[in-house]
Amino acid sequence: DNPDVYDLFRKQQGHIGFGIGPHQCLGMNVARSEINVGINALLDYFPNMRLDPDQPPPYLTGGLEQRGMSAIPVLLK
Repeated sequence: DNPDVYDLFRKQQGHIGFGIGPHQCLGMNVARSEINVGINALLDYFPNMRLDPDQPPPYLTGGLEQRGMSAIPVLLK
């Protein structure tokens, strides 16, 4: 009821948002842009960069809020 009215005592309801819903880091999009620029700069500077075949394959690690690759060993020929 009354979605345009701020009501501190409004009944709490579950959200239907995707991912983690309304609780997201405000800098999330800035961080994504920084990663995009950084990875593109690496690929421009090292055009022959490739995964190191002698290392174990990377795997996804972490939980819901923080996750990423275990490691990404590369060769910079």
